[in-house]
Amino acid sequence: MSGGGPLLLGIDCSTAHLALAVVDPGSGTLAATSDNVGRAHAALVVEALEALLGACGAAARDFAAVGVGVGPGSYAGVRVGVATALGIARAWQVRCAGASSLAAMPAALVASGARVVATSDARRGNVYAQLLERRDPLPWAVSYAELQAPRKLARTELATEYPGVARLEYGTVATLNGAEAPVAPEASALAWRAAGAATGSDEPPKPHYL
Repeated sequence: MSGGGPLLLGIDCSTAHLALAVVDPGSGTLAATSDNVGRAHAALVVEALEALLGACGAAARDFAAVGVGVGPGSYAGVRVGVATALGIARAWQVRCAGASSLAAMPAALVASGARVVATSDARRGNVYAQLLERRDPLPWAVSYAELQAPRKLARTELATEYPGVARLEYGTVATLNGAEAPVAPEASALAWRAAGAATGSDEPPKPHYL
């Protein structure tokens, strides 16, 4: 079935969380999940997606694009996410765009216009880090511009590399701008990135490993 509607789908499997979201550009997020599934993304992503679409009454014909987190993160998880997104996009005949998985981490914890460094553990005292700025295309959107490419550096270097910039790390609980919540992927941010991707691009999303 060919897509053609206005809806956007977001997918991220780069962490232990399986994050999915359906976004309506005219009103905001219709449904979203972000559940810790360990390493079971491949076994659960199709069932979770079907449940999400059922929750908001959406079908393939209602979608215009798919956005997916391309990493950095779990090698297997990133591959599952990207492969799933590409498969769905081909089946639905819609555009597929990739974005940094770190751009899905801050969710609504950061005020519009503010900068943040999103991080996740990279083992052996290292982290994946990326400087982001929240730039919402619409009042009900949550989207982050990537001010730099994701990078891997020692955790001890964060303070000197990003002086004065708030940091959010996956798996922690953060309080910023009066909001307190676990730091976990929010796939609606990736869906919004798909909406802003160049419609003429033929370059498919590829996993980004550091």
